[in-house]
Amino acid sequence: REDGSVNSRCSWYLTLAAILCVPAVLHAQDSDDVAEVTCPEIPMTTPEMRDCAWLDLQAAEDELRLVSDSVRGTRPVAERFDSLQALWIVQRDSTCVEETEEWTNGTGRPQMEMSCRTRLTEEYVARLRAGH
Repeated sequence: REDGSVNSRCSWYLTLAAILCVPAVLHAQDSDDVAEVTCPEIPMTTPEMRDCAWLDLQAAEDELRLVSDSVRGTRPVAERFDSLQALWIVQRDSTCVEETEEWTNGTGRPQMEMSCRTRLTEEYVARLRAGH
């Protein structure tokens, strides 16, 4: 049906836009224009929960960089490792966009998506450490 293909195409473009835009929004918190991001011991507000989720994601991605650098050195073809990891990151982000789709208009979606990305990154780091 024409309607189905248009909806499917729109859904695909929205997913792609989310994948491309979310990292830019997340990295905007790195800007010098933004106050230092902190996480209270017990986050209560949406901005606090978002900041905590962002800090958790940054820690997971820092760990991924460290482990990746170590693993890359043991691989005969580092470029292939980098290409496969870049594909994994796109898949991770796409998966998290899909997992949080039900919160599309909710204020909690950013932290839900970042929490998903953190969880999947931690799982991937564990697999890298195990040699898989």
